[in-house]
Amino acid sequence: MKLSTKHGGQQTTTVYADFTGGLNTAAQVDAIAENQLAECVNMEVDFSTARLKTVEGTADILSNTEIFAVVCDLINSLMLVVDAEKYIRVADFNGNLNSESIGKLSGELYPKYCAWKNGVLIASGGHLQYFDGNNFLTIDTPSADDVFVRAGRVAIYSGSWIYYSGVGDENDWYFDNNRENSAKFIGVGYKDGGKLIGLEPLSNNILALKDNRYCYRIIGEYPEWQIDKSATQIDCKGRLSYCAAGDEVFVLGNNGACLIQNSYYGNFKPENIAAQVVAEIHKLPKNAQVRYLPPLYQVWCIGNDGYVLVYDLRFKAWFKRQFNANVIDVFNVGDDIFIVKNDRVSKLDKGSFKDNGKWLCWKFLAKRMVGHYDYLLKHTKVSVTMLNNERYNGHIFCGKVRLALPTPRLKTYENYSPVYENLARKNTRTRMLPQPPNGLTHWNYNTFGGDNSKLYDVSQAKIFSNDVYEVHSKNYFRSHFLDIGGQGEGGRFILQSIIMDIADV
Repeated sequence: MKLSTKHGGQQTTTVYADFTGGLNTAAQVDAIAENQLAECVNMEVDFSTARLKTVEGTADILSNTEIFAVVCDLINSLMLVVDAEKYIRVADFNGNLNSESIGKLSGELYPKYCAWKNGVLIASGGHLQYFDGNNFLTIDTPSADDVFVRAGRVAIYSGSWIYYSGVGDENDWYFDNNRENSAKFIGVGYKDGGKLIGLEPLSNNILALKDNRYCYRIIGEYPEWQIDKSATQIDCKGRLSYCAAGDEVFVLGNNGACLIQNSYYGNFKPENIAAQVVAEIHKLPKNAQVRYLPPLYQVWCIGNDGYVLVYDLRFKAWFKRQFNANVIDVFNVGDDIFIVKNDRVSKLDKGSFKDNGKWLCWKFLAKRMVGHYDYLLKHTKVSVTMLNNERYNGHIFCGKVRLALPTPRLKTYENYSPVYENLARKNTRTRMLPQPPNGLTHWNYNTFGGDNSKLYDVSQAKIFSNDVYEVHSKNYFRSHFLDIGGQGEGGRFILQSIIMDIADV
């Protein structure tokens, strides 16, 4: 049997599900690619399903304190919390903060740091400083704008010069040409009219960025090092606006961004990977903080008032986050992501969609459909997977047809969802599509080496998958174009698909 329709031009499978192209704000809404988004806030692509989902909320671990910066000491599992007057107090990752200061930053710059021996080295524009877990020491060095470790030496830079300590000794800065293991120094781009704004150590060289847009590589180690000019058009917003991402360097400029690969040599001009989000780049401040977060495979470019522009290295796509408070910095400890704000330190929480105690908002806008004639939208179906049961207030729209997020049966007690203008219903009629189990638990004959093995030795797959919920709408909406998107607040979910039956009339 074949179903008939009086509209011969009907399209029965107009599906919106793939948004792996991320943001494109450079083109008009009807000119972006099918898998791109004209707007996307607090949503990203889930790597396991390649579907759009809401981001994680946060949980506070340290609050009610004034913060200028936080230095992460991974060796001692501590945070060094710097206040506005540059005094430092010690806290652990559970939020326990000591009341007494251990010292003060030697410079006025935002601190950069790296692990060394029993603690962490800190550079803030003054003398180098070192915290070993108990003592906070200031070392008699040249001015240090940055610090890293290379071939057993501590390296700092100032102006156009890189200074190396003696081998294995952060206190040895005496230059002696008669001793190979003494302190050394090297100039980068002698008299080229620029100063260093960044150094990033890679596996087989050091990338040096200067404020005159020149890029150099320091190849090899003393005494066989050499300096090569790699590029003359690398724009960088400031000393905080670059980071290593694996064995590449992400550089944020005033009008774009680029990834400099370790294999690039000679005079090259890297591709601008931010050409489709130039307007978003312009929203970022000068010297914007840039951080690579390995657990998320993302680079965060931190703006003002909670705005964060995100580059996903797996999909090579851009997304946006909007926190409820200004973000200063972000760092990871293992798989945990810590967010530094002006008065607190928070941690990403997969079970929440709140930040600073308030619900986060989400929205997205897909490619606009424009036809030669009018569209007649006859049937719409939205499928989602819920990731928590906190609160739901949002809808998906196709033209002027709005569909409430399909949710499981909602409870009344301790339900914080709003009532006014909330399309979600307590006694919902949405369809639940229960997913089959991924593996058997009863009559499981899987064995290793012939012995009967316990279940947790056999498979790491989930016993049951997350359920998918659908909502349908039969409607007769007619328009020359269709906008497809959604918005709301609270609740975490994966958007599986938006399917529409459309006829050309």
